[in-house]
Amino acid sequence: RNILKEESNQLGNDGLFARFVFSARISPEDIHKRSKREIDTTTGEYTIESSNYPSLAHIMYFIHLMHHNKCFTLKISQEANEILMRAHNEYNHMVVGFQDYQDELCTLFSKSRDHLYRIRGLLHLLHQACIYILKAEPRLEYLVFDDASAESIEKMAMLAQQNIDEYLTISSDIAETTLELMNFYVNTKKLLYGFPLITVPPLLEINVGPSISQQNNTTQENIQ
Repeated sequence: RNILKEESNQLGNDGLFARFVFSARISPEDIHKRSKREIDTTTGEYTIESSNYPSLAHIMYFIHLMHHNKCFTLKISQEANEILMRAHNEYNHMVVGFQDYQDELCTLFSKSRDHLYRIRGLLHLLHQACIYILKAEPRLEYLVFDDASAESIEKMAMLAQQNIDEYLTISSDIAETTLELMNFYVNTKKLLYGFPLITVPPLLEINVGPSISQQNNTTQENIQ
């Protein structure tokens, strides 16, 4: 934790990049922590199989290649936008309802409106990076970042740039995953504050409108 804090201070308070640097510095010998180990019947010693899946260093390098010299604006599909707008409106509804009543909950839902869009963008970039680097040939190995790995990732970044519209467009799946993470975040904060998981603003008036059948009956009566 102190190492990450020190890196963050040296690199302009960029916590995300600090984690990338920290991941890239991990010794390749630590790969045994996530590798399958088997006994060599000849020597009687453990052998370590390589792990053919990417690490954080690979993901962050891909994102760096895509964004380090050009500013992109993420796009969002209509379905994804509708999902996130419903969540945004719900949080805003809670902010208004808890105002001057429960400051902790009011602050929680107010900040959640901003977190909603930040997490959405971060999840999208991580997801897109994983899609492309998992296609890299030769396959990337966990915690192995050499010239061959860098070259493979660079080729995938060039491929992503050829499909830039698809790369930049946030899908409904990402929006739904964002909501799941936000629900976990909000519920955890509620428990830490000592509130129940289901919280309804007591001063908020709920107006229940007519049902569809009632609306149809009213329309027919007006026509008659």
